[in-house]
Amino acid sequence: MILKPDFYDRFQCKAGACTNTCCKTWEIDIDDETALYYEQVPGALGDRIRQAMAFNEEGAYFGLNEAGFCPLLRKDGLCDIICGLGDEALCDICALHPRFFLDVQEHEFWGVGLCCEAAAELLTESEKPLTFVSEDPERTWTIEEILNDLGLPADKVQFDPARPDATFWQRLQKTEAVDDAWPGELSELLEAAPDLQLPAGLYYDRILTYFLYRLLELAEEVPFAELKNLAQDMTALVALMDVLHGKDLQHICRISEQVEYSTVNVDVLLSRLP
Repeated sequence: MILKPDFYDRFQCKAGACTNTCCKTWEIDIDDETALYYEQVPGALGDRIRQAMAFNEEGAYFGLNEAGFCPLLRKDGLCDIICGLGDEALCDICALHPRFFLDVQEHEFWGVGLCCEAAAELLTESEKPLTFVSEDPERTWTIEEILNDLGLPADKVQFDPARPDATFWQRLQKTEAVDDAWPGELSELLEAAPDLQLPAGLYYDRILTYFLYRLLELAEEVPFAELKNLAQDMTALVALMDVLHGKDLQHICRISEQVEYSTVNVDVLLSRLP
């Protein structure tokens, strides 16, 4: 059975309107079929694409320019490939990102990663509890119903406005920084956290629910209580950033970048790595 958040089908890339483009920071692997296609694109655009391509033992990829962006990202925030050849010309990673597809027991969980501001906007636009939908059978699920169906504790999933404990902070300091700015941001959070009172409410319940949904692929390997605690602590980081700097969807994206999109960092925070 496929499950997806109730906003999934409305997701659409913001393209040039995005203020936090995904076409930065990370090198983009190009699948073999698309790399072969790029080698054959004619004209000036084909030349630009091939100039942007690099190769290693694993295949082709787009590196980053001196500013840390994909060299095919235009100044207006649009992609040279999409503008010149259409969406269908994208390599697999660019075509799928930020969508994810997780195997959880006999189910398949679909979603969009919260590093994307369009996804964060959709998650937080509703003032109702986050629900999930299935097509076969067609019905709406709460997160508690999903947990019960998976044989996991189905207590109410609600954000507790409590600051992370010392163990979490210690583990967080061992994670790999997503970029050069993160260590300074983390130090600021560590210094300010003891004096901050966290907010609560449905806004943070929805964030917690979604983080937990994303973590459920680990439920057969990691005790559920640890997964729920990690989702709680990730949400607490968002809340701390909101109190410190003012409520901002970019804080959700930031924590997603640092934790959700790094399997290594998730393992560190779950104490699966030293």
